[in-house]
This record gives sequence, C-alpha cells and structure tokens, in this order.
Amino acid sequence: MQFNILIKGGTVVDGTGAPARKADVRISNGLITEVGPDLPVKGRERIVDAEGCYVSPGFIETHNHYDAPLWWMPNLEPMSGYGITTSVNGNCGFSAAPMSDNEEANMEMIKIFSFFEDIPIKPFLEIPAWDWKKWSEYKDSMQRNLRMPVNMDFYCGHQALRLAAMGLDARERAATPQEIGVMADLLRDALAAGALGFSSNTMDYDGQGRPVPSLLADDAEFSALFDVLDEFPGKTFQILLSVFMRMTGVSDMQRLEPLLEGRKFKVMWAGVPT
Repeated sequence: MQFNILIKGGTVVDGTGAPARKADVRISNGLITEVGPDLPVKGRERIVDAEGCYVSPGFIETHNHYDAPLWWMPNLEPMSGYGITTSVNGNCGFSAAPMSDNEEANMEMIKIFSFFEDIPIKPFLEIPAWDWKKWSEYKDSMQRNLRMPVNMDFYCGHQALRLAAMGLDARERAATPQEIGVMADLLRDALAAGALGFSSNTMDYDGQGRPVPSLLADDAEFSALFDVLDEFPGKTFQILLSVFMRMTGVSDMQRLEPLLEGRKFKVMWAGVPT
C-alpha cells in the first residue's frame, strides 16, 4: 500500500538512545523519509496531529505463542492496539508446524500447547485450517487464509519436529539416526521458508510429570539440528532453560556449549536472568 502521511507536533522517541525531542515525521509511499521540526506539508499528505503524544517506531514483542490462536484472534488484541508491530512466536520449542502423519501425535502437540500456554483445545481443534504438514506449508496456509495486523516471526519448535518424525515415541526415547535425518529435513524446510530459527526446551514437564519431547533429545540430535542451522547463517537457536524450577539451566548450558562452539548462528538462552 502506498500512502503519504505527515505526523506533526509529537515527541519523537526514535529507539536509538537519543533524547526525546519535538519533531514531525514524514512518511512517503509507506516509508519514513524525513524527521525534523516544523516540516512543511507537501502535496496531498494526510496530516496526523500528534500534539501531546509520543511518536516511536513499532515495538517488538519477543515472546508470544500465537502460532494457532492467530486463527481465532485475527486482530491479536490487545497487542496490536498498544504499538506492537512485530510478534515473535514458536518459542520454547512449541510450534504449530511441522505436523505428523499420526493424528495422535498431532493431538499430543495440541495438548502440549494447551497445558503450558493455557490455550483452549476446542478452538485449537476447530478453527485453524490444518492443511499443512511441513513448516513451509504452514506459512503458505497463513498467507492464504489470514490477514495479520502485525509482522509475525516464527521459530520452528523442537516438540513439533520430534512428534512429526517419531510420532508418540517422541515422548518416550532418544531418536534413531533415521528419525534425526527426518527432523533435519523438516527443519531445513522451515529455515529455507523463512523461519526465524530453531527453538528447544529443557525445562518443562506436563501435568502428569512427563518431560516435553525435547528433554529426551541426545547430543547427536542436537548436533544434527545445529548442522542444519549452520546452513543458514544469521538464524537463531533459542532454548528455554530451567534456572529456577529444577535448577538444571547451568548444566544444560555446559552440555550444549561444546556442541555450539564455532557455529554460524545466534544463540538465545531463554529464561536466564540478566
């Protein structure tokens, strides 16, 4: 969409660390082209009176779980109303893709989302199109069916990868080399289609005291998935650690650090106090 807007009289906080200042902001053809005091009106610009208001770039919500709820919450309220322009999803190893050929395994993924993120199962089952298996197909389905009010980023989650490759065995054991190969191919598909990266989790246990599938991943599995991430420099590995609950965060970091040495992607230790 092409549009021309002049935002006048606001207090600009530009995100650079510079002091807030009185300034106008010109948007031409959808891009910010000028910031300064008392900018003159040009042509048929729409004037927005921002007197008494702050003007800033959009905020990034770095940790959401709208992977499925965006299908029944198309306005993403209240997030879209208070300045969020980008939402990051697929965190904690939980994502809505890839999916398994085994319906029981898919139901397990939905139960995991419902328990840990307090997402009701009924709309989860009934409203999304569920016309995908691979992450790339999930992205295509969203683009066909949804009109989202903010920019959406997604990790590809470890729980979904394991359940897609192993079925319900993902909750019981380490993966075989063949199953790891399937996970690697599914992750490669996601990253090539634009996924932000790969997310995992070494913290969570469900209401029955069972570990989430990613807690059963061995070093060979992590190494193979890191090899795929290395094919896409600049992507991110995010992992949720248990720093306060089970106090395994430090040992998990020590375990993974040798596997991460010299890699080309970024690493985010989630749940670690700073």
